[in-house]
Amino acid sequence: MENEENKIEFWDKEGHMNEAFQKHIPENPFRKNVEVIATFTNYADCEESRLSAQGFSIPVLSGVISNLMANMGYILDEKQITRIEIEKRESRTPGIAFIMQEAE
Repeated sequence: MENEENKIEFWDKEGHMNEAFQKHIPENPFRKNVEVIATFTNYADCEESRLSAQGFSIPVLSGVISNLMANMGYILDEKQITRIEIEKRESRTPGIAFIMQEAE
């Protein structure tokens, strides 16, 4: 996990969203607006990573991430999220990649 003053970045190979977010709670919530990039990789028996239709829909994932970030103290309020980018992939290396940083 990378945790700079204005950025949180982690890769969680377990792939369980609540537990991944719980492990990486910042000491203090971000007070400024933030941008988020999250990639959810499901297991697939393929050499190359490819787009996925598995799991929750993108709008559902967006809502869950926003809610988790506010409830677990990543941010003070969901209104601070100015941009959220979500991708679902399939590969032999499942997990969750998450990057949150202050918006410029």
